Amino acid sequence: MQRPDDVRWPVRVARAVLHAQATGTLIAQYGLVERAWPAALPAVPATRLGVQANCLTDVGVRGMDEAAVFLAEHLKLQGLPEAGEPVERLSAGGWAARHAAGEHSDADFCAVIDAQACFAGAWATARELVSAVLESGGPPRSPGALLYAAVVAGGEANPPVPAAELFALAGKAAAREADALLVDLRLAAYTLKRLSHPPGALGRLAGLVRGTGDAERRHALSPADAATVRALAMNLEALALLKKAAAAVRTLEDNLAENRAGHPESVGETLSIAAYFHYREQDLTRALELIAEAYRLVRRDGAPDRLRGCRKIAVAALHCGGRTAEAEQVQLRMARDPLGFDEEIR
Repeated sequence: MQRPDDVRWPVRVARAVLHAQATGTLIAQYGLVERAWPAALPAVPATRLGVQANCLTDVGVRGMDEAAVFLAEHLKLQGLPEAGEPVERLSAGGWAARHAAGEHSDADFCAVIDAQACFAGAWATARELVSAVLESGGPPRSPGALLYAAVVAGGEANPPVPAAELFALAGKAAAREADALLVDLRLAAYTLKRLSHPPGALGRLAGLVRGTGDAERRHALSPADAATVRALAMNLEALALLKKAAAAVRTLEDNLAENRAGHPESVGETLSIAAYFHYREQDLTRALELIAEAYRLVRRDGAPDRLRGCRKIAVAALHCGGRTAEAEQVQLRMARDPLGFDEEIR
């Protein structure tokens, strides 16, 4: 769902959602209203609920469609008249010109991009705005704005703006060493997932792990932050080792144990990846066990694409195990319940 020549349409839709909630007419799964709150201003939340996931700081650099699917499925359920307060329509070029003239700040840039990506999943609209701002003569300079621009550009293999250069600039501008390391991690993810270059990604990850250890020894990085960076790097390393499934499984099981102990926010993703690799290794019982647990976590995140991914793994594992009727039931629920009202995967 995109609206041409209007970078502020997500703000308008967010206000319509809140208007419907205020009048008692909204039909919504947990997460829609919570995501609409900051987008209606727009503003970047100082802190976020789990269901308000910031896909602009996602280390997977996925250009995720989660928010778009989540919003579109809700809009299928109901008509949302526009809220009473009007929101000015503005093209990407018009917004960029105001940014170059100083009328909009880098914080305003982040707020608009946040509404586009995290509430509406409008990546095409976000890319238009990033391109326009970079070409306007007043490019972003703050670490946050550079990172948002890099992630938006990094959603494509051949972006119209140089994603790798933007990641490098964001890393140099980062205020803390931990932030710079996380930017490096996103660049490794971009190298793996968008440039399809596993050796280059593994090289970056090896350098990242060395840099993390060095920063921890110098007390520039806390043990907790160092453990977080290593856990995220291990997930990426497992994906880069896709053709070496047994090695990836060992890496993921180790990482899962570490995440359960200290990084619960990463458990859902690690479970899903581990389930897939166990399926590839034909350990179907373990794959189904892991994906059932992953589903219970992911359904609370308002992430329809990830839910569909969980169900696809379950369908494949059930089919391979000869449990055809159960596989067909999960497939049926995939079509009928994209938002995850079902509490269990099967």
